[in-house]
Amino acid sequence: MCFTIRDERDYSALIVKDAVFIRHQAQAFKNLVRELAEKGKNNIILDMSGCEYISSEGLGAVAETWHGSRERGGLFCVVCQNKAENEIRYLFDIIGFSVLLQGFIFDTLDDAIARVTNRPPA
Repeated sequence: MCFTIRDERDYSALIVKDAVFIRHQAQAFKNLVRELAEKGKNNIILDMSGCEYISSEGLGAVAETWHGSRERGGLFCVVCQNKAENEIRYLFDIIGFSVLLQGFIFDTLDDAIARVTNRPPA
């Protein structure tokens, strides 16, 4: 399994265990999101804090999940630290994902959980 799943009442957090988010991980992610949506779980957090590389297929899975969550009335948040050496965050900035996901990209899982659950950050 490419992810650790934290399934709570208000949200499901999918924590990437691999250093890369490529074809295999993207497909597994889409399958997990589909299963969660079938259960009515539409608030999804993707924690990429331990990930170092994302492929175009991974980017597509992120965009698809953002769009699908919004269509179902849910929230989609990404955990991806805003540091100069973070290549994924840099790529998000270059291709416009940071603008698309504005207000939904967080440095920590706790901050993303606070957003999804409408609780103040820890």
